[in-house]
Amino acid sequence: MGLLETKNLRQRLNRPISFKSGTDGVLKLSRYRTGVALAQENRHEEALEEFKIALEKDPKAPRAHYNMGQTYAALGQHAEAIDCYERALGIDPKFVEAQNNIGVAYINLQRGNDAIKHFHRALRIAPKYYEALLNLGIIYYQLGNFFNSIKAFKKVLAVEATDKIAIYHLGLVYAEWKDIEAARKQAAILSKLDPEMAADLTRQIVLRAY
Repeated sequence: MGLLETKNLRQRLNRPISFKSGTDGVLKLSRYRTGVALAQENRHEEALEEFKIALEKDPKAPRAHYNMGQTYAALGQHAEAIDCYERALGIDPKFVEAQNNIGVAYINLQRGNDAIKHFHRALRIAPKYYEALLNLGIIYYQLGNFFNSIKAFKKVLAVEATDKIAIYHLGLVYAEWKDIEAARKQAAILSKLDPEMAADLTRQIVLRAY
């Protein structure tokens, strides 16, 4: 057990919390392990209490601050989540997941421009970090900045050429930009990967073509 992981914006934190390994000493604390287990079971209030006790024992454990932030985010308390992510970054400035998830929290607080800043900061830490690239493409799209949205999605596809979410959204952006031919090319690519998503994209393109 280790790091509670936020998913991309398309599903807006609705997917179950997942985990990946970590290495800081707090993983040895029974309270921390209990907090992770409780969060995994969606017992978030109880998990918070365990993380608080764990941090009393080891306040400089970035993963504990991060996972506490993830738990607050799952409860919809995004300002509190940001505080936790920032504490994690104060200990480990290269904690890319924390930087990215501040951006996700700002999206949920309807502060898109602040979100963009933090996605870019995450990419300065890890230029090919998938989640930040994808989230950046989606928020630029939502804000109507189609040029930068296209740039971000193309960078996602340079990392993972068959990423269905990026292909779908790239098609949407092209359609919004009235480049219908380019949008249809993305639908054709997507049809080989996920016919159902491709059919939905095609419907969206038709809606935007007129």
